[in-house]
Amino acid sequence: MIKRASTMSLCSKVLLSVAHWMFRTVLILGMGSCYSNVVTLEYFGLHIHRADNGTAWPKSSFGSWRLWDAYVQWTHLQPTKETWNFTKLDLDVAMAKINKVSILLPLGLSPQWASSRPNEESGYGRGNAAEPTSIEDWRSYVRTVGIRYKNRINAYEIWNEPNDKVFFSGTTSKLVELTCVAYLTLKAIDASIIVVSPAYTGEENIGKLEEFLAMGGGKCIDVVSYHLYVTPSPPEAIPSLVERIRQAMKRQGLEHLPLWNTETGWEIKNTDGTPEGKPSDYWLRVGSEQSAAFVARAFLLSSAYGVDRFYWYAWDSKAMGLIEPTARTIKPGGAAIGILSKWLVGGQRPICSETNRIWLCNLSGRPSERRVVIWSRDSSELYVPPSGWKVSQIERADGRNESPPLPSASLRTSEMPRLLTLMPDTKP
Repeated sequence: MIKRASTMSLCSKVLLSVAHWMFRTVLILGMGSCYSNVVTLEYFGLHIHRADNGTAWPKSSFGSWRLWDAYVQWTHLQPTKETWNFTKLDLDVAMAKINKVSILLPLGLSPQWASSRPNEESGYGRGNAAEPTSIEDWRSYVRTVGIRYKNRINAYEIWNEPNDKVFFSGTTSKLVELTCVAYLTLKAIDASIIVVSPAYTGEENIGKLEEFLAMGGGKCIDVVSYHLYVTPSPPEAIPSLVERIRQAMKRQGLEHLPLWNTETGWEIKNTDGTPEGKPSDYWLRVGSEQSAAFVARAFLLSSAYGVDRFYWYAWDSKAMGLIEPTARTIKPGGAAIGILSKWLVGGQRPICSETNRIWLCNLSGRPSERRVVIWSRDSSELYVPPSGWKVSQIERADGRNESPPLPSASLRTSEMPRLLTLMPDTKP
C-alpha cells in the first residue's frame, strides 16, 4: 500500500477514521493557510493547440486551459522590441471567456532580439531558451501582458521545464530573478493574480525544483508546478512522485502551497490512419480504448495524493491527443475527462489505496449510499462488496454502463476504472 501524502487542507492536525472498508486512516496535516479540499472544475485542465485554427471546442467538461505550444509566448507576442502581436492570444482569451474556462499562460521563450544568447539553438527558435539580456525587457513584457489581460488571465507560469536546455539554458539564480521580477510586476497590477513556479519535470529533477525554491524562488510564487510525466510507467507511478515533490516543498517550508501538474500525458494510438511517429523506449503508447483507463486513473490518483490542478497534454496532439487528428472524433480518453469531472466535481478529494492488487477510491456521496471506484492494473481480480451493501449501479470511465451483480456476488475488475454505487442490502 502506498501511504497517502499530506494533502487535505485543514488548519489543524486531524485524524479521520471511519469504517475500515471505506476509508483508510489518513493523517491530515495543517497546511498553513487553508485552501479548499473540494474538487472544482478547474482541476480538470487541458492543452489545446489549435483552438482558433481547426480544433472544435471540447465537449467534455473542463475548467482550465494551459496555453503552451499554442504560439502565444513572448517570442510570438513581441517579435521585435517595437512591435506587439496579440491577435492569437486575444482570440484564445475570448474563447476562454465564452466557455467559462480559466487560462494559465506560461511566460518565457525570449525573442531573439531580447535573448542573451541570440544564436543559441533551442527547442523552438534561436535564442528562445536563453534568459533576456535586459531584465527591463522582461519586466516590460510581463507588465504589458498583465495590464492587457487584467481580469481575463488570472494565472501565469514562469517558464516551461527549465531542467531541459532546449527550453531554458540559464542558471537557477537567473530563473529566480525572472520569477521574482514577474511576481512583483504582476502583483502590482492585480494582487489576485496567481504566480506559478517554473515547471520542472522528471523524478531526477526534484532536486532542481528544491534548489530553485531554496534560492529565493519560493518567496515569489503562489503555486508550485511540476510536470508529472511517469511514462513508460502507468498512472499508478504518480503518487510516489507527488509524495517526493511534497517532501521537497515541506523541507523549504512551502507545504501550504497548492501543487499543480501543468503537463502530463501518454502517447495514444490513432484509429483514423494518422501516424503517431516511431515508438520509443521512453514513451508508452496506449491503445485508443485503453486511453480512458489511463486518463481516469491519472486524474483520480493525482487528486487523491495532493494535486490541485491537472492539465492533460494535449487535446489535439497528433501523438498524445484525445481526439483523432484527422477525423476529429473524440477518443475514449477524451470522453473520460468529462465523465471523471461528473464523478468528482463538487465532492471531496477521492481517497485511494491499493490492497491485494485492487485499487479502490472512495468518493463523497449521500449518507445513504457509498460511491467507490475500483480497478486492477495488471490482472483481473475479484472485488467483494462489503457486508450489508450491494452494488446498485456501475458506470465505467469510458461512459459505458454495466449491469450490477447479484447481491453479495463478487465483481471482476480490469484496468478500466468502474464507479460502483453501493446501497444497503435490504433483504426481506
